[in-house]
Amino acid sequence: MFILASRDIRAKEEITISYTDAMAPLKRRSDNLGETGYGFRCECKRCNLERSVEKDIEKFSDRYHMLYDKAAGEVYSVVTNTAIPSVGSYPACAELYGVYHTLARKVSSLKGLSKLEKQWILGGYSCAYLGHWIISGYAFQFTPVSNFVNSTALELIEAMKATEAGLMRTLSFITVLTLVAEKDQENYAHLTLSLLNLALDECIRIYGKQRIDVAVKLIEQASEIVPFF
Repeated sequence: MFILASRDIRAKEEITISYTDAMAPLKRRSDNLGETGYGFRCECKRCNLERSVEKDIEKFSDRYHMLYDKAAGEVYSVVTNTAIPSVGSYPACAELYGVYHTLARKVSSLKGLSKLEKQWILGGYSCAYLGHWIISGYAFQFTPVSNFVNSTALELIEAMKATEAGLMRTLSFITVLTLVAEKDQENYAHLTLSLLNLALDECIRIYGKQRIDVAVKLIEQASEIVPFF
């Protein structure tokens, strides 16, 4: 086992780890810390920020937690089944998709938050968007491309990138988006190149320049997630 830093570490700087899924919302992160018995309340800048706006997004958070496990089961059933799904058969993912869009508008309207702080919040709800995105992709073979490679997806990448502990999940999503964009080179050639460069940059940030081979493996794995290429 080895650990590779995603950025330079200063002399005598404290090195920390994430004790839970850093790309989950505050409530799920806090619950997981309690369940795993670490016995502490996280007071990092991001957690404290999310506590400060908890009342503003409470109804979205509650609905997310009610639907999350069911939605995760729906996604798993799709990616492990060779049959093409019917979008209407996965109500939890569909509702979470709506929750994400409504939450994004709410977060955008919050006063006094920086762009990065808003991205921290949205990054934690990425699964609410990705579940329906994957199921719809399977159902419609990721066409038209504009339904899947759009401003919302690109903004989500930026939100996910803001959460460094979620670099691998972010990189995987970028890689899948690149493959989808490649389906329509006439309209998405420039974006495909930009996404590919972004994927390589993220790969280098995670693994270092000596591990470019990892990008190739990620593309191969992404091809399994998106089986229509």
